[in-house]
Amino acid sequence: ISATSGVRDPAYREAYDRALALGERHGEDRQRFAAHWGLWFLDQVGTEDDAVGRRMERVGEMFAIAHRLHDPDLELEAYHSRWATRFGHGTFAEASADARAGIKLYVPERHLHHRFTYGGHDTKVCAHAFWGVCAAIAGDGRESATQLADGLAHARRLDDPPALAHGLAFAALGAHFRGDLATCQALGDEAFEAARIQAVPQFHLTATAIGGWAHYMAGERTRGLDMIESIHGASQQTSTLFSAVIQSLIADIETAQGRTLVALQRMQNVGETHSRFYRAEYRRRLGELTLLADPSAHAEAARHFQSAIELAHRQEAWTFELRAAFSLARLVATDGRAAEAHALLAPVVARFDAD
Repeated sequence: ISATSGVRDPAYREAYDRALALGERHGEDRQRFAAHWGLWFLDQVGTEDDAVGRRMERVGEMFAIAHRLHDPDLELEAYHSRWATRFGHGTFAEASADARAGIKLYVPERHLHHRFTYGGHDTKVCAHAFWGVCAAIAGDGRESATQLADGLAHARRLDDPPALAHGLAFAALGAHFRGDLATCQALGDEAFEAARIQAVPQFHLTATAIGGWAHYMAGERTRGLDMIESIHGASQQTSTLFSAVIQSLIADIETAQGRTLVALQRMQNVGETHSRFYRAEYRRRLGELTLLADPSAHAEAARHFQSAIELAHRQEAWTFELRAAFSLARLVATDGRAAEAHALLAPVVARFDAD
């Protein structure tokens, strides 16, 4: 169900609710584990704030079962749930550590079949995917490219459409955060064509949107708009971890078309109910659109930028912090405060120079 019609299909929750009830009734830990994982996955693609408690509770229950049974296979899938949960919380270093632990536990002969029980996608592909995107957000472009390439290579070896769709989505997202326009285009094109054969909604949407955005920004406007149009409607109806990213990409295109107020309204409609991992970048983008819509709105834009910087710093999301710092410094400099702008940027840029 998750790989075809998506986890928002009511049949998905009904199936796992029944499985959990049966597991509880008969004291079957393994059945309870699988049911908790499936229900966790449903919560994972919900809005961050209304599902956070349920996610962490289920993750804890899964680790308890895995440790009680001394079962490394279940421990792998408990890590699987926790790296995604921590990513959604914006705790990127911890998410990366969990992904590394999962890769160490993964044995193809024992775990390839897990995709039929746990989320409809391969666990190793997922581990590399989250690790790679975390690395991009942390400003480590080389590590990001390596992990995402490894995950995508593994997905291709499996010859499994959901695994490939998952790999393409995260690889495209990592490329987007690294500013690699050509890779965004190539991966988006592949996802766009693959969706004609077997659509995997929660993943093909992301890669196709990123690819369409990249084509448009590279001057290939017709191609870009065709790709964006292909996900129109589906992007509104299908809740994904990256829904705010998709909406911000569409807002970028609207801004490039001179429809700044439409783009600003789109971003304001997104609000902050989305996953916490993107909130710092969301706030920066909102600040930029605020200024474009009203060049005199310096104070409001500055608040957005400062909030983005503070959140990104707490999350150790150095790429997002750098972008927000540049936005605020540019604004400060236009107010004739060049020394203040330099002081703002210097420690942020120094972090990248040290790396």
